[in-house]
Amino acid sequence: MKKFTLALVAAGTMALGAAEASTIDFTIDTAASSVSATLSSCTVGYCSTQASLASGFGGSFSLAPGESYTFDFAEFYTIDDTGTGDYDVSATLAFSAPAGLGSVSDTGVATISTLNIGAVTGGSLAWSSVPATVTLADGSQVSVDFENGFTVIGSKGVTTATVTLLSIVPLPGAALLLGSGLGLLPLVGRRRRKAA
Repeated sequence: MKKFTLALVAAGTMALGAAEASTIDFTIDTAASSVSATLSSCTVGYCSTQASLASGFGGSFSLAPGESYTFDFAEFYTIDDTGTGDYDVSATLAFSAPAGLGSVSDTGVATISTLNIGAVTGGSLAWSSVPATVTLADGSQVSVDFENGFTVIGSKGVTTATVTLLSIVPLPGAALLLGSGLGLLPLVGRRRRKAA
């Protein structure tokens, strides 16, 4: 019986460690996500920069506590203008999983320079209030951050979003030990009946 009890304690300890090291699955809701840029002032030339969700935006990923996932979120582009303008930017990043995350929205200001070859050549982007920390339905915490600034890739300006799993609420260790103990009750009852 001692060997069986030791094996049970070891199994409970391993199960507790596995519960604490679990991950959370995230799924980006592309239909509910959006980004837009509205011209507020054109300081030089002709300004017609537009914004959209980045090429290849969407998908699923899993994170363990302390891990982050960064992906292309929005892109700024133009079709044949030369100028520098200031734009009001609005963005929403939505998730269909995990439960309780929903969406994170923010606004910002971008200054974007373009050339008449249809290329974004530089600029700046500053968001108002991200990163946002969201508490999920199970009590776990997630941070969602939009990149300040953007990187010129080809003829577009691309900005990223980063999701970080700050903490996870594991299955309580007491529940695992209780389940193990309840599993032993039939064995103990059988031993007592045999002894009597």
